[in-house]
Amino acid sequence: MGSDDAPALAQRLAFSATVNGTRHDLVQTQAYLSLPDIDNPAHRAVIRLALTATEAQHHDVLGEFQDLIRTVHSETGGAKIAMGFLSKWTGTKVPDGRVTPKAAAEVRGALLALNNADVPYSVREGEQGEKADLVAECHIKQVGVRLKTSMRLVPEKHEVRVLHERWENRSADYANEQYGRGHAPAVFTQRETVTGPTAVNNGSSRSVLTPGR
Repeated sequence: MGSDDAPALAQRLAFSATVNGTRHDLVQTQAYLSLPDIDNPAHRAVIRLALTATEAQHHDVLGEFQDLIRTVHSETGGAKIAMGFLSKWTGTKVPDGRVTPKAAAEVRGALLALNNADVPYSVREGEQGEKADLVAECHIKQVGVRLKTSMRLVPEKHEVRVLHERWENRSADYANEQYGRGHAPAVFTQRETVTGPTAVNNGSSRSVLTPGR
């Protein structure tokens, strides 16, 4: 990650720790930033930043950790390096500089307006306990995938912070459901067999692309 001039590395670790006889499932996000010495470019400083939290708390504090990383830079433009690295790591989409930020109420209205009978997903208000202002859901029954995106509006920073979750169950008896979270773009392909007078050997196949996650 990063660039040739300022390489960077990020990783996420999951582990458990026992405190006073109680086991806690923890998640640690690590970021390594390599910044050049402004007086001697041949020298570099490698900065390691780490966030450790319980699995349940990690999403709630990740935004503050991202803000911290943005503050780490050299006087030669390292801020842009750090922000570019962070955006690539987290899947952050930054709008064109000519885009005028919208008020949170306008963003909320635009997202809710996406609902119609022709789309395979729904956008709704977040419910109590979901820690989200809006929630988008999509259930692709043909491939056994359920997707959920929780969105939190941050008006003071003109941001929409999201948590992507997915449940996959492609076993015949639906007994092996797998859960995942985080930015994970993918395309699911469904194949079906159709028959007709023009089919070769009394059958042919076609591919149907279903929404990615």
